[in-house]
Amino acid sequence: MSSSQPNLDFDSNNPLNTQSQAPSCDINLIDIDDAECESGRQTSQAFRRSTKISSSGGPKHTSEAWNYFKREITKMIIMHEFPLSFVDYDEFKDVLDFLAPNFNGMSRNTLKSEVMKLYEVEKSRMIMMLDENTSRIALTTDMWTSNQKKCYMVVTTHFIENTWKLHSRILRCMRLIVNLKLK
Repeated sequence: MSSSQPNLDFDSNNPLNTQSQAPSCDINLIDIDDAECESGRQTSQAFRRSTKISSSGGPKHTSEAWNYFKREITKMIIMHEFPLSFVDYDEFKDVLDFLAPNFNGMSRNTLKSEVMKLYEVEKSRMIMMLDENTSRIALTTDMWTSNQKKCYMVVTTHFIENTWKLHSRILRCMRLIVNLKLK
């Protein structure tokens, strides 16, 4: 074996190989804090902290943790504009299976359902934010054509909240059907 390749053999003295050190009873490390998850603070640690260590040594996640896991996958797919078929990619399934072997995975239909749930949550949050706003609101529109020659228009609201923080939120994005016949 060359010196540039790591030694992947099991070594009982290696602290990274903890399978032999697995506890023999269920231990709830730290319960997930829903308020912490909803506010977005330390969300990457919230999933890890909501695990239980089972007698077999592998993680056993709570239902809150699975919901959080699905929500984070949904956010990732939305924010990076991945197609819904992303959850069908073998490499993605392999990563999920490695990170959470007991997770049943997600189908495109499940993902679509999660996207709509997240949309409703964010829509309610935005309505409350606009309702509590005491300043004026500005509306802007923008139009553009995609690479596929499809026309779109977006309506955005802009406002300054009481703490002087500027917010811009998309209210509506729609595809326009344009029939231009040039002679």
